[in-house]
Formats: sequence, C-alpha cells, structure tokens
Amino acid sequence: MAACIASYKRVEDLLRQILCMMNQSYPHLHVFAAVKGVSAETARRILLPHVQPFIDAGRVTLRLCPNRNQLTNFMDTVRGLDISSYDLFAKIDDDDFYDPDYFRHVADFHALLPDGYSSCHRGEGLWLKRHEGYPYLEKSFLLALGPAQVMSRRVMEDLLAWETDRAAMKEAMYRCLRQTGFYQFGFAEDQLFQTVMLEHGCADIAPYLKKRGIHSHLIMQKSNASIMRGGTVSEEFRKMQNGASTDAGNDEHLVDIIHSDWKGCMKISNGRAIRLDGPRDEADVLSLTGVEITLKWDKWGVETFTKMEEGAYRLRKKEETAFLQSPPHASSLIHLRQQDWTDGLCITGNRGKRLNCNDGGEILEYSDKKLVIGWDYWGKETFLRREDGNYWFSSYSFMVPDSSIADEYVIALCGAPEKPWLHSTGRPVVRIRYSSWNLEDHLDNMKRDILEFLAATPHAKRILLAGRAEEAVACLLLASCIKKRYPSVRTGILGMPWNVGRESRHTEENCPQEKRLRVNPSLLLKENRAQGIDTCAYAFHVSNSKPEQVENNLRNLLDSLQIIYNFSPPCGWVEKDECKGAKNFIQQYPEIFKRMADCCFDDLKGKSAPPEYIDLNAWIMEDR
Repeated sequence: MAACIASYKRVEDLLRQILCMMNQSYPHLHVFAAVKGVSAETARRILLPHVQPFIDAGRVTLRLCPNRNQLTNFMDTVRGLDISSYDLFAKIDDDDFYDPDYFRHVADFHALLPDGYSSCHRGEGLWLKRHEGYPYLEKSFLLALGPAQVMSRRVMEDLLAWETDRAAMKEAMYRCLRQTGFYQFGFAEDQLFQTVMLEHGCADIAPYLKKRGIHSHLIMQKSNASIMRGGTVSEEFRKMQNGASTDAGNDEHLVDIIHSDWKGCMKISNGRAIRLDGPRDEADVLSLTGVEITLKWDKWGVETFTKMEEGAYRLRKKEETAFLQSPPHASSLIHLRQQDWTDGLCITGNRGKRLNCNDGGEILEYSDKKLVIGWDYWGKETFLRREDGNYWFSSYSFMVPDSSIADEYVIALCGAPEKPWLHSTGRPVVRIRYSSWNLEDHLDNMKRDILEFLAATPHAKRILLAGRAEEAVACLLLASCIKKRYPSVRTGILGMPWNVGRESRHTEENCPQEKRLRVNPSLLLKENRAQGIDTCAYAFHVSNSKPEQVENNLRNLLDSLQIIYNFSPPCGWVEKDECKGAKNFIQQYPEIFKRMADCCFDDLKGKSAPPEYIDLNAWIMEDR
C-alpha cells in the first residue's frame, strides 16, 4: 500500500506525518512525499536527518518539487515511478492525525471488497480546533473526503494518463460536474478523485469502523492555515492554477541562492523572483532551467546562477569575478546619521561596512554630497551630506502611478515601509515616502510635488489623502494646499484617530515650521472650514478596550468628521497597539478597506448620507 503526501510550506507537519507513518502497525506501507514551498537547504537540514534512514531502508521516497495546483501536487508524489506493485494509494494530509492502526484497518476492510475497489470515509469523527491557542477536540460528521481517500491502482493510472490527455481529462471533468457541481479542480481535486473512485467501485469504511467500535481512525486538523481555509497561497496564484494548469511558467519554485556577497532564499513564480530573506529584492526571470537561473534585477543588472550538487544556485564564476573587480570608489571613512543610530562607514571598493556592527552593503552612488547604499539585509537608503560633514539619512521620495488616467486618486503618506493594502482601494496611488522622524523637514517638498503632479493631471477631480494618526495634520495641511490652488478638486482625508494632540490654536500661517504638525487636527479642520477651506475628513479607529466609551467619544467628533469607521476586535485579537491593530485589520480585510475607500469617494461626490458612524464589525458579518 502507498501513502501519498503532498506538502506545501508545512515542513514541520510533513516531518511529523512521515514519522507517524513509519510508526503504523501495518508493515507493507511505502510513503511517497512531494515536498513543495521548501528550499533544498531547508529540506536537507530539517527533513533528511530524521527521514534518511527510512529512505535508505526503502520505506520512503522523498521528492522536492515546484508548487502547482492541488491536483498536480498529489500526482507529483508518484509521477514517473513504477506503481505496478501497489494495489492501493492513500491520500494523506500532512497536518491531520491518523491512528497508528489506520492502514491495518484499511487493509482489513479492503480484504472484504472486490478487487480494484477504492474506499472513502463518510461518518462521524473528530476535529482539532483551537481557541486563543488552546487545542480542543470537537465531534463532527466528517464530510471532507480528502484525508481518508484510498484509491485503487486503476484510479491512479487514469489520473496520471489524463494529465497528458486533455480530452480525456475534460470528459472526466464534465462527468464530475454533473455529479458534484465542481468543474475546475486545481483546488477541488478531492471531488474529481471521488468521481473516478465511484466509477471503478468505491465503498465507505465508516460503517465497518463503527461496527467494530473503532473511534480514533482519523482526527482532522481545523485550526491552522491551509489551502482551503486560506493563509497559504495568494489569490493570484490560485487564479493561475484553478483549472489545473499545465503551464510550467505558473509553477512556484523556492531556491537557495549564493551570491558573491550574500546567501539567501528566493521565490520564483509567474516570471518574477523575490528574495524572502533580508531585503526583498525582486527581479524578472529571464530563464529558468534545471541547471541555471538568469535574473534581471529591478535595482541592477542581469546575473546568472548555476545549480550546484546540493541544489543551491551559485552566481556564475565569471560574473562573480566581474562583480568583485568592478571599478572601486576611493577607500574612505565617512560618518552616517540614521534615525536610530550614528556610526562610521568604511568604504572599500564598491562595498561599505559599518564600524560597530556587521551591517554592510553595495555602494550604488557616492560623492561629496550624497551616498546611496543598498544594504545586504534591507533596502536601499540615501544619505545627504550636511554642513557638519556627516551624511544624514533622507528617505523622501514622491512616487506617482505609471501612466494612469483617472478622476480619483489616493495620496498616501508612507512613513513606514510601503503598505500593501494601498492597492486595495481600486484607484491609482501616489506614494510619498519619508522617515517618520523628519516629516516636518519634507512638508514643503510634499506640497511642491503634489501641486506639480496635479498640474500634470488636469483630469483629477477627487483626492483622498491617507495616513496614520501622526500624519493627520500633515494630510490636512496638504489638502488645504490643494484646495487653495485647485478649488474645484474635492479633497478628503482618511486617518486614525483624529482626537490627538494638544488643543493649540496655531494655524498654518502663524505657526512656525517646527510646530505646524503638533496641533489638534480636529481643531485645525474647524478653523480651515471657518476660512472657507472645505476638506472632508474620515476617521478609522480600532478600539481595543471599552468599546462603548470609545464609540461615544468618536461620535462626539461627528460635528467635524463626515464618516467614522470603527472596528472592535473580537476576543483573542493578538495586537493590542491600536495603530498596529489597524494595520493588521486592513491587511486581513482588504475588501472592507476598499469598501471604506468607496464610501469616502462617494461622499466626495456628494452621494453619501449626513455624517455617520460605521461599525466595521457589522460589515464583516455581512460579507460572511
């Protein structure tokens, strides 16, 4: 009998499952495991020390494969192998819990069935669930077929043949559609398996187990991230693979990369590569074979990596030599001032290294006025030389969307690293990057760049500025600047929360630069409106304690705000800090954030109701 395990990302679950299979009381069992979402080095260091003895004994076959759809992933367990000596093939989920006598029960049951029959389980069982991290078991009727499907050799041979015979696969899909309502099987492979099993003969093992008083046959995992429960594959990948794609360009690879100056792990999918460790450097994949990978980095040139015996890809020798011998800058020692540290940087050749730690990076630009360095373990940073001779960190940048023509734009102040939820608004986003400690220094630059952008974008009619609590006043000052220059452009601000800061009555005109951003935004908003500068304001708030009191406090702000969005985290919400809680909320519910943005823009169009308080918890329940 064969136990087939296709495992994605969950290397610890896979190791546990293989060891559990080796502990089965049924002796005639071989494990075929397809390992996906794991690099060669990770598999070698975590899996092999424990599994190698079973491989040597001929009890386990372990294969490292690219990740595909779930149907193809399962077939990868035995693809290309001689399966003629196996009568039954059990689909084993890496995270479920199988009784030590599981296969003995299966073998005894199949001894009572006609030859060529498959089996499934349609009966009561247990689910493993968690509450606030605590595990508990819940009795349930196991409707999910996947973890307990045992297929005959005829079923496996048909499925393997259909992968290359698309006409036969299409016919099987239509048969399955009529029986189950499913047609695309990239992530519903269990339904196709069950259809083919029934066609060749299939019996339910549940009555057999119940009659013999066997209650611990299988415990299903329900408390972790999975393909079906979410949290493991992106929506983009799911769409590419939903129809059981056979296009190798849609595969996802995880490879170890050895550069001349760094070593890391890289994900390759859909023609793009991204480093998973340190800086998230990205590249276009020009070629990918079993021998070489050629990348065109976004921030520098083309490099080719050759596969070594242990599975890692090393920078090709001639390119490594060229990299190390590239024209050097003059060796020198300069002093850097960052937000969190001050240190010397020793520059030798095209490399820079801090004196008081091991941080280093590639020197991309260096002069008596400016230094640009690409750090090994995070992104690129720019330092500008000041009168004191030190190079001071400056991360200000103004990034406009590429060739977009729209009447609605989001302008986002990104003091923190770029926020992925900005893409959830469905509208082009202008990003203003800066370091959170020098927002005041860049306020005038922001005004200048925004006005220049709008001058080049005459079709813009509505602008929504988005930021965090400490950016509320800056967004308001920028919105006021837009209204003064372009009175026909409707401006709004989405921030959290608004009831911060001292109740100073400084306005932009009579407030010195260093104090402009230290005023109460709600108060400044009222003063601007009194001067005829109309800006719509919206609040987003996460209330982690005393929700009733928070709601009353927020409702009191409706005399100055158009819409207030509030989210009260459920019991067990991990993040206690409100700003981080808001970030986590937006990342978890991007569709809710898009709905928030839609309401704000509707208000800017004059379509929304009078000022209102919106409970986001109710929206979440509606979506469910």
